[in-house]
Amino acid sequence: MITVEPLQKSDYPAYLKLVQDNAAHLAFDWVPGVTLESITDSMYARDAHKIMYRGQFIGLIEYRESDEGIELGYWIDITWRNKRVMTTLLENIFRDGKRYIAKVRMNNYPSLTVCRKVGMVNTRQEGEHFVFVRK
Repeated sequence: MITVEPLQKSDYPAYLKLVQDNAAHLAFDWVPGVTLESITDSMYARDAHKIMYRGQFIGLIEYRESDEGIELGYWIDITWRNKRVMTTLLENIFRDGKRYIAKVRMNNYPSLTVCRKVGMVNTRQEGEHFVFVRK
């Protein structure tokens, strides 16, 4: 079963390890220099949640309110890709009927695939990102 739980400060060491273990697969600018201190500083006042699967911390999802709806940011451990974990999680989240947005890098093929599978529509391009919307 896939669950989402608020990320607590006590989770930061496990989150750091997860980031470090997946560094080669994450295209975020902050990954190469990530430390426990930088995670602690960056997670302040963010609506970040850990993705749990079979009792294991496998990724992170964030929610940010915007004028367009709720913007999602997410990633999961490489070992759980292509197993419908993220697709299933997003399908469950979308059941609430709210409007969701995901800004996905044009070369992030796993996330592009997930967005399409869950019925998100590519509405425009912003720089290096496609903007997907789920109404």
